[in-house]
Amino acid sequence: MGLSRAVGALRSAVVKDLRVLAYHRVLPQLDEQTFAFDVELVSALQSEFAWQMAHLARHFQPVSCQQVVDALHHGRALPRRAVMVTFDDGFRDNYEVAFPVLKRLGMPAVFFLSTGYIGGQQLFWFDRVVHLLLRSAAPSLQLEALGMTLKLTGDAMARRAVAIELLNRLKLASETERLLVLRQLELAANVLINEDESALSLPMTWAQVREMAQAGMEFGSHTVSHPILSAMSDAKQLGMELEASKDDIERATGQSVIALAYPVGGANAVNPQVLAATAHAGYSIAFTYQSGVNRLASTAPLLLKRLHVERYTSRAMFEAALQWPELFAH
Repeated sequence: MGLSRAVGALRSAVVKDLRVLAYHRVLPQLDEQTFAFDVELVSALQSEFAWQMAHLARHFQPVSCQQVVDALHHGRALPRRAVMVTFDDGFRDNYEVAFPVLKRLGMPAVFFLSTGYIGGQQLFWFDRVVHLLLRSAAPSLQLEALGMTLKLTGDAMARRAVAIELLNRLKLASETERLLVLRQLELAANVLINEDESALSLPMTWAQVREMAQAGMEFGSHTVSHPILSAMSDAKQLGMELEASKDDIERATGQSVIALAYPVGGANAVNPQVLAATAHAGYSIAFTYQSGVNRLASTAPLLLKRLHVERYTSRAMFEAALQWPELFAH
């Protein structure tokens, strides 16, 4: 790793780029056998996250959304080894677990909020899908809208595989189909949500958002209800998802919201209509969930890429991905 750091430093002196790290959740601990929600959204445990942020603080230069806008739209230079830390969705553990680490280290981050959930008691729809499949007593569930029969006779690992299959289908479905499937799943699963259990996966409150903003954290939009924007045929509804979320965050924090993270964010989640609506809603930069590094000379401001941090990312992998991000893009 010493050689990697030396060569990476040489690369940073030559290549002008921006590394953006993508997180969802940070938990104090995790038992995957008993965890009743989407384990794939757990980006790191608290101890590893603290190490990761300390590493960034020592070796990289955090930059703000405005600095990125100034670089991409106005040609202003970013510092060498520029990095951003981003979180999608707005889980409460972002406040309870990640925020204290960031605050202690003086490391800023950008939190992209699905505002329709913030301050409420509802699980994010994708997390609710996993929870229902893990907790349903039914041996199988029929989802007529997708022509799928989900078999739930296996253990937690087998049920998680079923959940991943369903979520992948929903990410390609139309907005009408997605909403219909979610209603069918609620009825078929017949699960009474336990409040104590659901408390482990709730979104942040607006009071927490304001506290974080006052401490120097940035906020961006992740839409209102976390739909797949490219699957929305109603242009008015598409505009509402982008504009209302922006307005909600600006009203709560007093910050100008100039950044968006597309829900899901893969290659199929963004199309020309989504790009046009994003620009029309007043966003200057937007982040996909496509893996990669952003070369400042050639990056489209509304198609920024990110490097994914996962719960199984080792310290060596984390350091190497930052030194040589091209090798870890997929």
